[in-house]
Amino acid sequence: MKLIHALLIVGMLAVSGWAEIYSPELVKKAEGGDAEAQTDLGACYYEGKGVTQDYKEAVKWWTKSAEHGNAGGQCVLGICYYMGDGVTQDYKEAVKWFTKSAEQGDQTGQLLLAKCYERGVGVAKDPKEALKRYIKASEKKTPGSLYYVAKSFQVIGLSGEDSERSEEGFKELSNLSFRGRGDIDNAFIGLGCMEVGAFDRAKEALFNSGNSFAPFSQNIDPKSMSLLLKDSPFRDSVVEILCGDMETIGSGIFCGPDGLILTAAHVIAGQKEIHIRNAKMQTWVVQQICPGDFTQDLALIKTDARNHPYIQLADDDPEKGDEVKVIGHPLGVIHLIESTGSVRSPGSLEDIMILSNPAMPGNSGSPVFNKENQLVGILTRASCFTNEKNLDSTRNAMAVSLQNLKKTMEFAEDPKGYHPVSDIGAWAVKSPFWNPETVGDEYRILLGRTYLSNSYEERQTEVAKAIFVAEADKGNAEGIRELANLHFSGIGVQKDKKKALELWNQSANQGDVEAMLRIGEEYHSGENLPVNQREAFKWFRKSAEGGQVDAMGYLGVYYLNGWGIDSQDRKEAVKWLRKASELGNAQAESNLGICYHHGTGVGKDADEAYKCFKNAAEHGDANAQTMLGYYYQTGTVVDKDVKEAMNWYKKASLQGDEKATELMREARYR
Repeated sequence: MKLIHALLIVGMLAVSGWAEIYSPELVKKAEGGDAEAQTDLGACYYEGKGVTQDYKEAVKWWTKSAEHGNAGGQCVLGICYYMGDGVTQDYKEAVKWFTKSAEQGDQTGQLLLAKCYERGVGVAKDPKEALKRYIKASEKKTPGSLYYVAKSFQVIGLSGEDSERSEEGFKELSNLSFRGRGDIDNAFIGLGCMEVGAFDRAKEALFNSGNSFAPFSQNIDPKSMSLLLKDSPFRDSVVEILCGDMETIGSGIFCGPDGLILTAAHVIAGQKEIHIRNAKMQTWVVQQICPGDFTQDLALIKTDARNHPYIQLADDDPEKGDEVKVIGHPLGVIHLIESTGSVRSPGSLEDIMILSNPAMPGNSGSPVFNKENQLVGILTRASCFTNEKNLDSTRNAMAVSLQNLKKTMEFAEDPKGYHPVSDIGAWAVKSPFWNPETVGDEYRILLGRTYLSNSYEERQTEVAKAIFVAEADKGNAEGIRELANLHFSGIGVQKDKKKALELWNQSANQGDVEAMLRIGEEYHSGENLPVNQREAFKWFRKSAEGGQVDAMGYLGVYYLNGWGIDSQDRKEAVKWLRKASELGNAQAESNLGICYHHGTGVGKDADEAYKCFKNAAEHGDANAQTMLGYYYQTGTVVDKDVKEAMNWYKKASLQGDEKATELMREARYR
């Protein structure tokens, strides 16, 4: 989830004012010397909007715009020199263009120039000058400038009044009226709301901010999120992980007396310089890293902090249903935010815990605590959904389990386990968790899927297609699969199911479990391939073993019925149905309930069946709703309650369940 820095840069670019999509008319204007059009055309190439992403081409047009004196062009050209996008990284050249932009009143240029003074990048370090520039940038009181100024007062902290001014700034920002749908200003208002704990407003503001932030807004759950109290025992031990630009890229936790900190490996993938910052704004440079055995998304980093408060690891793993809390810096906010939830699965899938806690980019590396305030896991990723109605049934946070934390701490006991930060680049080939390209793929695919949705902005199929084509051309299995989905549905391309099947096979052969599932479903349904249960079983098993939850549900049913195999295997069926249900698959949990109800592959147990039916029914499974109604109607393990039975029959009947309709009719005439 190392997205915060990139998202904020995109936000700064958007503040600079472009809105155009690539078109022949735009090219004609740019070629005719229109500086605004040149800025917009460069933006199209930079973001891949309607054209293949090309940083060098973006630099070409932004240079033309900047040389014509366009402040926005000067600012974004400075960003390219600052980031090294499409041009050799050159901080002094970046400062030159930021200064030109700022002198023309461009707030984004002013903010970035302030950042350079704050860090001493391309110019002598000067905190006072940095604050001066930040304050000047906020004169027009735009949401973006208010956010960065409030944040800078907190971080730079030249006087005792700075913290108060920071809080006042965040409060002022959080009270601003929302802008129009898709306006990036909403993102900064939303971040301000996060900083003061106004999570309801944050959710709404970020949802309306456009495609960069909106997908993550659905993971905000005001009921289970709160600002960490100042007297919390975790306040001194949970830290921000910062990149060389001092932007938040994740969270971490002090776990030992000698400056040891646990975080997610993907947070620091590709970083040449890493810093740590605690709630008191103390900072340390990471000196060494212990990568463990590379099999988990976990890293132990070492700083020169000594005698710093730290949290001890728990003795025992949490169990399913246990309450847990996650503490970190979601979306890169300064203030620590606590989210509460429970364990959905304690580690049945590759020793990864599945949690119900809300989590977002910035939470990667966040510690997971049990009720005894002991460390039981490190957050690695969270699911983001763009079109789900019942978010609670789909939102999951994944955490590296306690056993793997202990294993990494054992590696750290050997001095040979530590390496300099410079070794990170070489580790990319050993594990996807250390590969910055692989980490970035996740965001690009999510962004492409978001552009296909009309949840946040007008649907942009061409932009989505360009992203998937670019990823597919790189050999990215997920990009190939998403391109296959477009061909299958005919969205943005000519409908071609044969081409889709070819691409799904290509993606599946590279290990993509979602593509394996789609192939299995095609052999199962017989709609576009001949029905072949053995082939379907083969693909469902491969996908399930790779962690795809729907495939686990299919596999359980195949074992239960003996489809695609020589004979039924009810115990194996129960095993896979249980795995799928633990990961939130309501249909699998309903089928597991049927197994307990009849004693199929497991001992007959009405109490366990009821638990399965109730949970699956509450998450919308029609068959489970019917069975739950039957349990209430007959008084099986619960008090007989015909009214409650009718309630569940009605829910199932509205979904088209004929058995529920029949039982509801019979109950009425008794």
